[in-house]
Amino acid sequence: MKKWQITTWYVYLMGLALLVSNVMAMYDTLFKDDYTITSPVKAYLYQHRINNIELEQYQNASVVQSQTVIKIEHPTIWQRIFWPNTNGGDFIIQQLYFVSSICFLWILVLLKNHYNPFVTNLSKPLSIAAFTTMIIAIICEVRKHFINSEIEQLTRDNFSYDKYGNWNYSYLIWAGIFLLIVLNWYQKAYNLQEEQDLTI
Repeated sequence: MKKWQITTWYVYLMGLALLVSNVMAMYDTLFKDDYTITSPVKAYLYQHRINNIELEQYQNASVVQSQTVIKIEHPTIWQRIFWPNTNGGDFIIQQLYFVSSICFLWILVLLKNHYNPFVTNLSKPLSIAAFTTMIIAIICEVRKHFINSEIEQLTRDNFSYDKYGNWNYSYLIWAGIFLLIVLNWYQKAYNLQEEQDLTI
């Protein structure tokens, strides 16, 4: 088997592995019994920042000292889907990985054995990846406000969501803008290649 064929199959397997692992991660996030959520919080009152292992115990959540996080051991389906999780398993971000892996495999299928990206129009998977990144970034920014009100309700207004204590998903907006710029460049290059092919 030629070296380029081995490389092609290796790339295909990487894309499939990414897709399968992400599907398994989403399943664990939604259905695993021992799934827990930890999200960063900040105290409204100074006395809550004492050096106890456990600061407060609430109905179905506790606030612990380790980096001051709220820990929910039996989250609802709403919390599993929409809450960020510092321990991983962020369902919203998993959707981005899922769509990205599908677009990656889609591009590989469109290219087939061609190594010139301008032979086949790749605008659709690239545009889906770009717009999905932007949409997920907006959702991540908007959900902070909803999560903050839920944390205040859970902790009887003693704690609020600490948006600076978790990953700042604003980088996704820049990634989406970058992908849109790349898409624009690609479409121009593809149209130019198409025009050259027609003139030959």
